[in-house]
This record gives sequence, C-alpha cells and structure tokens, in this order.
Amino acid sequence: MSTTRPLATRRSRGRGAAVILTTVLAIAPAAVQAQAALKIPRTSLSRVLGVTAAQLHAARLATASGTQPIPQGASQVTLAPGAFLVAPLGSTTQSHVTAAGKHFDLPFQLYGVKAAGGGVRFRVRFDVAGGGLKYDPADGNFRGDLLVGLEDVSQPGATDRLAGAVRMQLTGPDTVSPEQLTLSHTNIPFQTVRLVAATHDDVVTVHIRPSFEPNGVDARIPVRRPLVLATLTPKRIDGYGLETATLTIVGSAGVPKESLAVSLSAEHGALGATSLDVPRNRSVTTSLRSRGVGPDGLTITSARSDPFVLTITYAFPVAFLIFALLGGLVGTLISLFQARGRQRAAVRARYMAAGVLSGLVAVVAWGLGVNLLGVPVTIPYGSEAAAFVIAYLGGHHGLTRLAAKAAPVGRWLGGGAAT
Repeated sequence: MSTTRPLATRRSRGRGAAVILTTVLAIAPAAVQAQAALKIPRTSLSRVLGVTAAQLHAARLATASGTQPIPQGASQVTLAPGAFLVAPLGSTTQSHVTAAGKHFDLPFQLYGVKAAGGGVRFRVRFDVAGGGLKYDPADGNFRGDLLVGLEDVSQPGATDRLAGAVRMQLTGPDTVSPEQLTLSHTNIPFQTVRLVAATHDDVVTVHIRPSFEPNGVDARIPVRRPLVLATLTPKRIDGYGLETATLTIVGSAGVPKESLAVSLSAEHGALGATSLDVPRNRSVTTSLRSRGVGPDGLTITSARSDPFVLTITYAFPVAFLIFALLGGLVGTLISLFQARGRQRAAVRARYMAAGVLSGLVAVVAWGLGVNLLGVPVTIPYGSEAAAFVIAYLGGHHGLTRLAAKAAPVGRWLGGGAAT
C-alpha cells in the first residue's frame, strides 16, 4: 500500500512529461517551418511576381540591409523572412477605378513571406479620402487624408501578417502626419496620413519614398478648390445682439456664368441676408448679429460647391457693460454735483438710479443699432470708450434732453446719419 501508489504516481507523472515533450517537439517544427525561407525556382519568378520577362529583368531583392539585383546565374532565389522581391512596373503611380471608387498604386509589384508561412504578392496602395484636399475656412488651408496600405493582389479581402515590414517616408505639403509608416500586414485596416497644404494650385505633390526605392515616387493629390471663399470677421464678438460680424464671400474664377447663388444659415445668430448672388472674381458682404452667448456656426451652401461651416464665438459683454455702467454713473454724479443743495437725499438716490439706467439703455440701444441720442453720430466699431461716452450722455442729460446738449459730442465722435 505504501509502495504501490507512489510508484504509480511517478509513472503517471513520467507519462505526462512525455506527452508534453512530444507536443512541444511536434509544435516546434511547425513554428520553424512558418518562418522558413522560400526557395523560388528562377523559371517561376515571373509567375510568382505576376510580371513580364522584361519587368522581371529589373526585379530586385530587398532586405533590411538594402536592395540588390537578383543573381542572373542562380537557378533559384532564396527569400528569407523579412525580405521582399520587388519588380518595378513604371515610374509613376497607377490609378484604378473600381465599384468602391478610385485608388492608386505605387508602380511596384512585391512578393514576401507571410508570418504564418507561404508567400504573398502585394502592392503599395493609397486612397485619397473624399477625392482630394478640401478647403478649411477656419484657417484657409486645404486638408485631407491618405489611406495607405499593402493590398494582396490575389486576395484583397484577406488580412495576413508579413514576416517583415515595408517602411516608407512621406514628404511634400506643409504638414504630413505621420511622416513615416511601417506596414506589416496586407489589406485593411490601412494607415491614415493627414495632409495640410496652403496652396493656390489644383494639385499638391506628396513624395513617397519606400525603403526599397531610394528615388521614391511622386503622388499628385487633387485639391478640391471651392467655387467661393468666405471669411467671418471678427471671430469673437459681444453676445446678446450687442455686436455684429461681417461675412465676406468671394467668387472664384470657376464660378459658372456671371454669379453663383449661395444660401446662408446660422445656428443662433441673425443674418443680414440668407441668400446671396456671388459674382465671379468679386465679393459680397452681409452681417451676422450675435444672439445669446457661446459658439455659433454659419453654414454656406450652393448647388455647385461643397458646403462648409464658419465658426464664431459670442462672448459675454463684460467690458461693454462695465464701461456702460461707469459712463452712466459718471454722468449722473456730475449732474448731482451741479445740482448740489437743491435736492433731498431720497430724490438724489432716485435720480442716480434713473441716470445710470438711462445711460445703460442708451448704450445697449447703440449696440443694437438704434440711436437714442437725437443727434447724428457715427460710433467707432466695437469701441468701449464710445460706449462710456454714450452712457455718460444718457446719465448726465437724460434721454429726453440729449438733442440740445450732445451735438458737440456728436461731431467729436464723427457725424453721420442717425439710425
């Protein structure tokens, strides 16, 4: 009893170790085989790469240390994991149109070793998202994305990890992010490269330099220029209707006929016009008055151009109100000093409150475009100092007596037609 069970236990453990060892030995050759080099007969290279005999003549073997020609006298080519066969197909990118849209290939056919074993033929493919760079009215630049990846020529729907990686560097427009790519699998997901360019041309050039081609290849990316350009100034104005911004729309040389009809819509603010006819090579303007506080979006659309949105911020009018209250208070105090001794304390308190409120009403009305001064005055745009003066007049003289008292001040601020 005491000797049999330990012996059985030892035999059981021995058999378990033998099973584990046998399993490891059975798996190890498969793992080694998955990473084994491929030996390709020279007579099969054209078929493996999918190229003609003339194109095969320029084929190269790309490794981590560089590229080298395929030996002419060798009966077979050994393709180690991480190495690639590269056959040039031309000097410019090649475009293809499918049901899914248009895409481009670099002019190379490649063949490499899959991480799971076997070989795969592929190309370097890139798609231009949205068909080209689009105008961004926020800063006047053109932005877009490239989707770059390795496409399996035979099985474009399958994703296989490679035993090596294709590295490349991209340069060209003002911003290319990221500038370096490392592609280690076929098909989707592709990597996104963001482009930003400040240009007046119809195309931008992105230079793509793969690790196997030191000269690189130029890719011409279309620029989708809008038929109209728009600016909204300033980008930040006082809210609650106290200030307006100016929208300027310029028609490009591509405007059809004589003008292009555009529609305008604001999420919150009040537009001076909701539709405009934009002439070719000329500009039109309208106003946007604030409403409330916070961000607002102005959308510009037309039948022949992509819509785009301009943003603006309506700020709480802190400085405006401070200067208005100070102006009304100063005007009221001066009136009280002039009438010193002729009014009781209770009357003075009511007079002061009425004066401050009169000044505030006058300056708020001015911000809304209404002139309560009774004199022709043109107020400097967005001037807190003018707000102080108007509130002072309202507080000092009262709104019903300004016509006779404020004419000199009106001339000082700049005479004009009263609104």
